[in-house]
Amino acid sequence: MHLLSPASAIIFDLDGTLFKTSALSEPAFRLIVDAIRSQKGIEMDYFSAEEVASFIGHSFNEVWEMAFAHHLPGEKEYVHHTMQEAERKMLMAGAGALYAGVPELLQKTSEEGYRLYLASNCSEFYMQPVIEKTDIAHHFTATYPIGRYPYISDKSELLSLIIAENPHETGFITVGDREMDITAAQENHLGSIGVLWGFGGEHELSSADLLAGNPQQLHTMLLKKNLLVYDLADYILELRERKKKGALMVGISGIDNSGKTTICMRLSESLRRDDQQVSTIHIDDFHNPQKIRHQDPQHPCISFYQHGFDYSALEERILKPLREEGTLTTTWTGIDISTDERTLRRDYNIPPDGIALVEGVFIFRQALRDYFDLRIFVDISPETSLERVRTRHRLEGKREEMELKERYDNRYLPGQDIYLNDDKPKEQSQIIIDNNDHQHPFFTKHPLF
Repeated sequence: MHLLSPASAIIFDLDGTLFKTSALSEPAFRLIVDAIRSQKGIEMDYFSAEEVASFIGHSFNEVWEMAFAHHLPGEKEYVHHTMQEAERKMLMAGAGALYAGVPELLQKTSEEGYRLYLASNCSEFYMQPVIEKTDIAHHFTATYPIGRYPYISDKSELLSLIIAENPHETGFITVGDREMDITAAQENHLGSIGVLWGFGGEHELSSADLLAGNPQQLHTMLLKKNLLVYDLADYILELRERKKKGALMVGISGIDNSGKTTICMRLSESLRRDDQQVSTIHIDDFHNPQKIRHQDPQHPCISFYQHGFDYSALEERILKPLREEGTLTTTWTGIDISTDERTLRRDYNIPPDGIALVEGVFIFRQALRDYFDLRIFVDISPETSLERVRTRHRLEGKREEMELKERYDNRYLPGQDIYLNDDKPKEQSQIIIDNNDHQHPFFTKHPLF
């Protein structure tokens, strides 16, 4: 299952996800049992803290079957009313609170551009005072307590309703603390994040796409630039599983300043967290010496495209052995362009079940592109490329503005135009990422879309 970014909306569960319910539920269930004892004359045992915790997140109908149907057959409406009154009394007494960090989480996810929805297996009688008491109602585009819909029986049907009533959303991510939240998301083909501070725990939430240990970590996961990387990692893991023999070779290309190196780095980190053996190979470690890179001063763009890098060494030392043998152990000493000396030592040790991420500007040339099991192109406009390098150089106190623009206008951008027009790397890529806004990248091409 994939998170399918970019999602425009998040569906939050309430109890155990946003609202710390145990301080309300445990005394409320004692009040319920007290009422049953005094009003119905039934000697019913109090529920343990563990039993109460197991009820949280379930609809009233489910709690009725789990806890009361055996003791009070035919008294379902009575129990429902008694439960509402007990919860109301505890809310009025100030029981229950948001988990630490939840107000900031809701504020930041709203600022990130998400619309927020609230879906819970509770009654409206319960949800409304909770969100008003905790001052979070204003964060939500709409709220969906299951008790409002007598024709809906479970969380999966509730999510289906949210999707149907909000067709303008480009995608949803579900956040919850119980297995039913994750199952409901999967049945509706939604991405899911399980939170470990609620009532479910890591084992119960093991089928979630991601697990968050605290609200700050959840916010970091929900950053759109990170969601896209999680999607990429998830898809690459599927390809790794399908490829039975040899290292998986993934290429990441794009013009200068597209963000391909950053995406490569984050992708490597995400895959390593999934216990994958990942190696990164950068075409910048295969520069030619200066006299070769600039051998045609009359045509600097052609010189950049044809002679900027030692393509033969990249192919013969790295790509071809990896493709033919499925594994690679070698050392390469590359040119340090600041000194024009061969002093950059790179050790590559790629096992047959590993993943090789190869990143660089011209790596999808016709002579090289077929080495890759997956080609990812990071797409930005020439204007974005120039503005990013201007910003970076201003921050670093480097090259004058006019000199920088001249180099890009005469060498780098025209050289990359040759690449785009002759090699057609975008057309040859299975995945394209629009990264003009590096805080909010999105897929414009993906096998799953």
